[in-house]
Amino acid sequence: MEPHALFSGMRVTVDGKARPQRPFVSGAAIHYPHLGCRIEILSASELPSAYHLAGRCDGYRNNILVNFHGHVVACPLGRISDPRLRCLVDLTGEPTAIRLMLPARTCLVENAALAELKDVVEKEAFAYLARRGEHELPYKEYQRAHELGIDLPEAKPNFQYGLLFGEAPEPIRIPVPDGLPLSKCHRINMNVDGRHEGDAANVHLLAALGSLPQPFVPVFIPSRYDGYSWADLPTIDQVTLGIGAPYHEEWVWNGVISCVDSIVIRAETSDGKVFSAPVCLAIGPDDESHVYVTSEAEGQVTIHDVWNLLGGWHEDDDSFDTQRERFAEELDAFWANSVGPEEWTRRRILGVLKEMLPPWRRVEVTSSGKIIIDCADGTQKTIHPPSGNQS
Repeated sequence: MEPHALFSGMRVTVDGKARPQRPFVSGAAIHYPHLGCRIEILSASELPSAYHLAGRCDGYRNNILVNFHGHVVACPLGRISDPRLRCLVDLTGEPTAIRLMLPARTCLVENAALAELKDVVEKEAFAYLARRGEHELPYKEYQRAHELGIDLPEAKPNFQYGLLFGEAPEPIRIPVPDGLPLSKCHRINMNVDGRHEGDAANVHLLAALGSLPQPFVPVFIPSRYDGYSWADLPTIDQVTLGIGAPYHEEWVWNGVISCVDSIVIRAETSDGKVFSAPVCLAIGPDDESHVYVTSEAEGQVTIHDVWNLLGGWHEDDDSFDTQRERFAEELDAFWANSVGPEEWTRRRILGVLKEMLPPWRRVEVTSSGKIIIDCADGTQKTIHPPSGNQS
């Protein structure tokens, strides 16, 4: 009984014990007599803890909670994209055309009263954001608020440094000078004819790995914020990739890695600037599954940096750690094979010796399986195979 009694407005006892009571809305709620309700807008963090009883509220789908004298039903507003807003509607007992759909009573009837309720809630939500003084609404919703006579400030700048994304692994971090204003950053213009999606990745790699004489910080701003003054940044209009002669190539993970003599990325911007520098890692100009590296990349970038460009972790495959280990082994083999055909074998042998043996200067392995170790301290140790066995 408790979830139904909490907001019923009636005194409810069960087995002689009174159930808790709580008002559904506060004294700040706005009364709409013609709809027979009071309306209050809050953020999710402002809801009293008891509101967890209305757990069907989901800011992305259902952000209006309607209290039918203790029976709370959720429905979507669908006009304001802020998932933190909660719209509380408390029926007062006055005549209303807001109806529960029979027989389940789990949703509202789509009628003229519900449409008017959503109009009122929309305006109240914009007014709440205006009083709060900040928001992150898309530009179209900002314009809608002004059409309704609500004077909203511009949305808070919503951006991310860099142009590579993904939950795991993380992209290479771009150095951002302290105090650099957003107005000094650049957005990539994806509307240029012939623009390849790999251009965004190469712009990110230029900013992250290139040694540039002036700050170059590309940022990603979702297109829904186009129209705000802070989103009007100089754009990256031209991206070119210079690739030296290849000398080793292999299929690794989800694509091809080519080791080349040199890589140079060049970016031209709408404010007349040119940013160009050698880098050790890039994506092919015509194929996102083709990654180019120089020999310096082995020591300058992590396996995550390369893995991210080749698709990263597969959600429907083995665990993240298992996939990471498998990719690390493939990449280690690639680096070794780029040096020479026997390098992978040499590295694997050295890896075992360094892990299993004491510090040594020289190790001799005979065909009989005997291992002779000249230790680093000047002593010698011999490991014999089991009697009668060879390995």
